[in-house]
Amino acid sequence: MKGRMRKAIPLAAVLAFGVAGQAGAAGFSDIVTGNIPTGVGPKTLNMTLNKATVTSTSPTWTDTNGNAQFDGAETLTASVHLIDRNGVQILGSGPASIGWTPAQLDQWAIANALVILETLFPAGLSEMTGATDDDMMASATASNNLFKKTVVARKSEAKSQELSQDVRAEVEYLDLKVGEDDGSAYAMILGYSNQADSGLDFSLTVPYRYTTMDDSIDSTSHFVGLDLSLKYPVKKWDKSEWSLGGDLFGSAYYLKTDAIDKSGNLKYGGGLFTSVNTDLGFANLGVGVDYKIAKAYLPSGMNSDNVFLDLAVDYMNDLDPVHTVSYGFNIGVPVAEVAAVNLEVIRASFISNDVADGQENRTTVSLSGTYFPSDTFELNAGVRSDFELDDVDSLGVMIGVVKKF
Repeated sequence: MKGRMRKAIPLAAVLAFGVAGQAGAAGFSDIVTGNIPTGVGPKTLNMTLNKATVTSTSPTWTDTNGNAQFDGAETLTASVHLIDRNGVQILGSGPASIGWTPAQLDQWAIANALVILETLFPAGLSEMTGATDDDMMASATASNNLFKKTVVARKSEAKSQELSQDVRAEVEYLDLKVGEDDGSAYAMILGYSNQADSGLDFSLTVPYRYTTMDDSIDSTSHFVGLDLSLKYPVKKWDKSEWSLGGDLFGSAYYLKTDAIDKSGNLKYGGGLFTSVNTDLGFANLGVGVDYKIAKAYLPSGMNSDNVFLDLAVDYMNDLDPVHTVSYGFNIGVPVAEVAAVNLEVIRASFISNDVADGQENRTTVSLSGTYFPSDTFELNAGVRSDFELDDVDSLGVMIGVVKKF
């Protein structure tokens, strides 16, 4: 698989599976039958996870007890196939699998665990944090860290200098398409910033997102993050300002599906950023660069008690940290004395041995309008979309408020 470093599955885990699998612990057979309808009769596999598919070309087993699980004395009557997101068959259980029991299917899966995991999670941990949840953290903090939004003429200089703190809130609806699956996300971003007399700016940002996907396993997920940042203006000119800063961040992600009862991870890291903002007279222009390094950890308590999923947890925890370099600009144009329009473009490049082809870059474009009913209050509304990620399309609308004091 291009762009990937193959991670070894620990031998101890394989040996442990042999014991646990025979003791009846949940395994691969339970995962792939997660979306099978109940009722006695022949059943066919057709489960999609991260755009890869586990399927069979004909009824695979007869569900004698009608519980929608491949278990008990039931046996396979057709082979099982693993198809990657490009439609290429990666594995097939083969004609020899006819008559296999659930334990034998689980043992076949564990023997091919590395190939199966790389097919189901070709982009590493980004496959377990949703198509856009990670970039939500970036978009929630980029504007505050890198760019100064336009200030209209009615906000007097004397009054602006007195306002050193602000609180902000934003809600967003996002329409998603991941491969052939549609989805929706509902998000909220809360923030607070405080600028000291020295110019040092402290900011706290808390984003939350709930995502639901209309896929074959009915995925729903929750994401919450926390970012703490400091920014300082190291150089000022007549109409320009150069700033440096850094931040620390963490997040938690929790996923439920019909195939996997629960899974999730914690992510933590930090970064540095720099920006230059300039008053062009007719508009304000900001350009910036941001570097971050992030490491994810999957606690066993956040993931289902499943022998095959335990291997996935070990596999994910062994992946390398991801380095992200983002760069972009914001241009804001005042409209009369009461409003402004801002265009923001940020491109992020993800650097790691475990980033799959087609997932290395993402460009986010935002267009928003701001209305200033007073010197201390702002109303914002806009649209946002992500580009470049393979098989991922998104379009979001957001509204927000800022209160300065």
